[in-house]
Amino acid sequence: MNIQQNILDSVAISIVATILGSLLSATLAWLYTKRKIPQSHRVAVIGFPQAGKTSLIVSIFAFYFRHGVTGATILPRGEETIRRVNMHIAEMESGRGVSSTRDQDLFAYRAEVLRKSLIPFFDSRYKLEMGDFPGEQSEDFVLSDEPWLHNTNYFEWAMGADTFLFVIEAPKAIMNELDYVAAQKSAFRAAWQRIQEHHIDGARSLRRKATILVYTKADVLLDVRMLKKDRMFALEELKMKLDIMFADLINYMCQSAPRFRTVLTSVVARNLEERVGVEEVARLILPKSK
Repeated sequence: MNIQQNILDSVAISIVATILGSLLSATLAWLYTKRKIPQSHRVAVIGFPQAGKTSLIVSIFAFYFRHGVTGATILPRGEETIRRVNMHIAEMESGRGVSSTRDQDLFAYRAEVLRKSLIPFFDSRYKLEMGDFPGEQSEDFVLSDEPWLHNTNYFEWAMGADTFLFVIEAPKAIMNELDYVAAQKSAFRAAWQRIQEHHIDGARSLRRKATILVYTKADVLLDVRMLKKDRMFALEELKMKLDIMFADLINYMCQSAPRFRTVLTSVVARNLEERVGVEEVARLILPKSK
């Protein structure tokens, strides 16, 4: 009996060891695959012509280059991304302003973000993609109700984004209050309804996505001779005024997007110490759980 029991025990131990070995191998293979194959995090930037979309994207990259990403390293990927980002940063620093995007459908600025872990195999890596929609086509995108809209490359790309940036030009909103604000609210409300329609079977996933209404070019409305404390007070007042002007759109979008925010930015100011709001947007667009 003892011999038979020992044999049975040995067989059982062997089976358990085999199962545990297989599970360990599968786990290690999964962790290795997870580390080596980047996941994608998409940021869709939507706005009218000349709203400052490309300048905003480039300013975000410039912020990452200057300050990095908390707990991670970020590297631009692709020859065209590297060329455009550095060319546009030079344009901004020279004061010429960033040239408009004129690609037919979209250009996605790509970078790779690597978060190191103290535990082996637990590093996380993902691709950050920021889609720049050509300004010449933006108006068609947000206003058109034609069926072909669903088939455009940018629309399909934007629908699957993980973060949505709706870009509004602050000076136009302030200086052409009624016409510009009404057109922006109507267009962005329609665009958001398209996005909701796309996620109708997965509304919960849409609620987890960051959605940001970005007011750009705040520096155009400021007197550069202001003292710093007066400038900060003026910026707070400006953002409050813009939030009131777009209050009905903001309330509407907040209902289905709990992570909704409004941010006032200035991406081309040469006389301000820091580009207003860019750091906040740069932090908000990154995934929380990667």
